[in-house]
Amino acid sequence: MSKRHPRIYVYKITFEEIKYYYYGVHKEARFGEYYMGSPETHKWMWDFYTPQKQILQLFDYNDEGYYEALEIEKRLIFPVFNTDPYCLNESCGARISLKIAREVGLRHKENGTGIFSLTHEERVEIGKRTVQQHKEKGIGLYKFTEEERREIGRKSGLKTGKENYEKGLGIGGMTLEERREANKKAMETQKELGIGFWGMSYEKRKRNGENSVKKNRERGVGIEFIPTEERKRISKEAIENHRKNGTGLFSISQEKRKEMSDKTIETHKRLKIGLYGITTEQRRENTKKQKSKRFKCLVTGKIENDSALSRFQNKNNIDKRLRVEVDPTTFEEINIEENNKGKWYISNEEKKELLQTYGVS
Repeated sequence: MSKRHPRIYVYKITFEEIKYYYYGVHKEARFGEYYMGSPETHKWMWDFYTPQKQILQLFDYNDEGYYEALEIEKRLIFPVFNTDPYCLNESCGARISLKIAREVGLRHKENGTGIFSLTHEERVEIGKRTVQQHKEKGIGLYKFTEEERREIGRKSGLKTGKENYEKGLGIGGMTLEERREANKKAMETQKELGIGFWGMSYEKRKRNGENSVKKNRERGVGIEFIPTEERKRISKEAIENHRKNGTGLFSISQEKRKEMSDKTIETHKRLKIGLYGITTEQRRENTKKQKSKRFKCLVTGKIENDSALSRFQNKNNIDKRLRVEVDPTTFEEINIEENNKGKWYISNEEKKELLQTYGVS
């Protein structure tokens, strides 16, 4: 009778009474030794229910075979890790489950250890240095181009959002009231700590907004690049949904709305921003200048001031970017160099393509 040698194998534990399961790798000291896994977090299930073991694959009894078995184990766990509630594995390769990570994080927070031993300013500084190093070395997120990062973010967001709603996780597991409360609490916390939106000066917020608009124009994205009819449709749908669900503006009473409006005006007056950031004389002068400017529609040739031409182009489904400023007396085009950098930004190539759709060469 030939001697049987110890084995290395990947196994799966299931239970007679419940749907839970567990994957693992075992290296025997002697052939056929009793082994039913080495659980820690869910050990009580092994004691309470009836575990059964299935050997899925055998490997050569050496280091190479052991590493290969670990790789196979990882391939089995990874697709269901943190997604299948019946999988009992709390780690996958170097990763640990969200549940364990959360518990470890809470312990650090309670004990003031790990990242919680640092001040907010120190954490921000470390984050900035890390980002800068990644940029310089072209690693992490910065090994991708800006377009690739945008596409990865879009796909990841869609996938995660869909999974969360299907499983009732994150925002997908909250009622409308809970979401409102969480959002309110987050804003109050940020305001209290002076972070996020509340950590920026008015000038910085304004600068960030201008930079965002500029980038959107360069990429050809944003509301300005959505056809007028499509914008109207999206707006109507959003208003109808808010009215039906009692959200947004429709979740606030008329009295509350007036109160918020008055408060906003008072804040603008106090901080001297918006309309109250300029003197009465400057406002009058700006209004006068604006009314004196004239623009010509590049599709029909109609000449009007900014507001009147916008209404005309909206009514006739003409892209509002198809305009050029003209002299109010001679009606000749002016500031040709600057026309593509103002409110109605559009490149010459885009202008030609758009004009062709209206039958203008």
